[in-house]
Amino acid sequence: MPLTESQSQQVLRLRGISKAFAGVPALRELDLEVGPREILSLIGPSGCGKTTTLRVIAGLEVPDGGSVEIAGRDCRLLPPERRSVGFVFQDYALFPHLTVAENVSFGLDGLHRSERKKRVAEVLDLVGLPEMSQRLPRELSGGQQQRVALARAIAPKPALLLLDEPFSNLDPQLRRQVRHEVLAIVRASGSAAVWVTHDHDEGLIVADRVVVMKEGRACQAGTPSEIWRSPQDAWVAGFIGHGDLLKGTVSNGRLVTSLGDVAANGIPEGAEATVLVRPEDVVIVEHGSPGTVVRRHFSGSDNIYCVQIDGTLLHCRQPSDVEIPRGTEIKVKLKSDALPVFS
Repeated sequence: MPLTESQSQQVLRLRGISKAFAGVPALRELDLEVGPREILSLIGPSGCGKTTTLRVIAGLEVPDGGSVEIAGRDCRLLPPERRSVGFVFQDYALFPHLTVAENVSFGLDGLHRSERKKRVAEVLDLVGLPEMSQRLPRELSGGQQQRVALARAIAPKPALLLLDEPFSNLDPQLRRQVRHEVLAIVRASGSAAVWVTHDHDEGLIVADRVVVMKEGRACQAGTPSEIWRSPQDAWVAGFIGHGDLLKGTVSNGRLVTSLGDVAANGIPEGAEATVLVRPEDVVIVEHGSPGTVVRRHFSGSDNIYCVQIDGTLLHCRQPSDVEIPRGTEIKVKLKSDALPVFS
């Protein structure tokens, strides 16, 4: 994706990164770029190489091939402590015998004592924990420990923050709350960030740009909106969000399906193809394709109805106050003819 003028000087450049473990490739010719203050999220299934990518950037793994450049410096031979990188681990990695202040000051040995004390106070204030400086990690909640880990990572003012599944140890409700707090802290810190998560919803929420990874490669990169609205293939479409693939045949430049026709995006005449149909793309109408409601998923703010149409199951999103009994015959159609189509 073309970079903006503000991103012309990249904080991170990976070029052709390869890495294998016991002969099994983990990364295959991976290229990545991150601009100033940009948050890039890496998403993909388990084993796709997300964490290995972070460890290569941090210097915790040595790549078999390729180059790593951080803040304009070639970092291939630099140890982790000289790379201007802050790392937030899944398990926080706090020292249990040190206070919050001591944990945060751990990477500030190069500063004078008074400067170190001032910087610790600054970052604890930034993460909203100024009154917790003398507590031990075991005396904090999971969300507070996460913020201490983040404070420690940003205290040395790194050019780049690396966050590896930062909320994996939190329950869903706390995860949403802490995610909002951490995102605000990362933006306020001024550092660029690479944020790894297996939760594609989280990846879309936190990032300026998203990279979808599969089998050690970057399948697609773009803004969250681009990834959501224009997945490049059926695999990315299936991974990135809830949707159904509806089959059809191209006729006169249109893909003809059981729910109507959509633009075929240059696919050859007579070819078989599929269209990605998300629940919000299916609407209930008076005149449309007949179907039968087979089940309902209630999610609080809305209902997702599973509708069987000519042997195909599609999902339809409706407000939570729209209740349709199972077995009801309804008629539906596609809301738009501009949907992603894959040959």
